[in-house]
Amino acid sequence: MIPYARELGALALLAVAGFAGVQTIRLSTEKAAHFQTKTAHAVQLQRLAERAKDVADAAVIAQQAQYRYAAAIDAQRSEEKDHALADNDARRARDLAGSGGMRIPATCPRPAAAPSLPSATASSGVDAQAADIPAAFRQELWDLRAALITEQAQLLALQDYMRRLAAGDKP
Repeated sequence: MIPYARELGALALLAVAGFAGVQTIRLSTEKAAHFQTKTAHAVQLQRLAERAKDVADAAVIAQQAQYRYAAAIDAQRSEEKDHALADNDARRARDLAGSGGMRIPATCPRPAAAPSLPSATASSGVDAQAADIPAAFRQELWDLRAALITEQAQLLALQDYMRRLAAGDKP
């Protein structure tokens, strides 16, 4: 038998056990480092998620403020438009009732059958026939005036909104 075989076997067994122990320690150190890295990444992801939520919340708040800002301008201009349309409707009603409403300056030629009439209206003279607009055309004119009021109000509201934004007004 080999001298010191028993001691060599025990020594080999101790070496293997020591190597296994070193490997176990190294493995547990790597596991701990890996756990710390995963924990750090989880913390970073949590912070990113919180920041993204804060940014999204701020965007929603800014958008709501923008809507309120535009609604305030719209309310002001709508009130002005409604007043102008009500005035237009009142004038239309007076015109349809025959108590005056639409005034269009016009001159009326004298009828060809009466060449002997005086050329100027005087207390003793006779003027040509009164100028009149057909009823259907009057309605179209009032409708066009109402459409113009609406378009003008929309344009003024948009200009007001853009002017305030360009001036740096915050909603």
